[in-house]
Amino acid sequence: MDTYSEVVCTKLYDRKTPITAADLVNDRVIPLFENHDAKLMRMLTDRGSEFCGNPERHEYELYLAVEDIDHTRTRAKSPPAATCTSKRFNRPGSSVRPPSAAASS
Repeated sequence: MDTYSEVVCTKLYDRKTPITAADLVNDRVIPLFENHDAKLMRMLTDRGSEFCGNPERHEYELYLAVEDIDHTRTRAKSPPAATCTSKRFNRPGSSVRPPSAAASS
């Protein structure tokens, strides 16, 4: 979820792992930014094991390093600001629409 532009990239996986987290960024997020001539510079994530680990061995951390993307984590034991934003995406009648719906309007 990009809280500035209010765009959400999704993909369905059957597990939460560092590889699937990196795959989502590689398959959906980076191409979206490239299509708009923008560079993804920073990712804000929670401290889940799929996002955080030893930077020398953790697949997600390694992927961000290869792509030269800074990784920022939310503070421990504090609710992330993105929670409020995600509630806007999920409520009925939300003005936020999927990119395909927004493009056809």
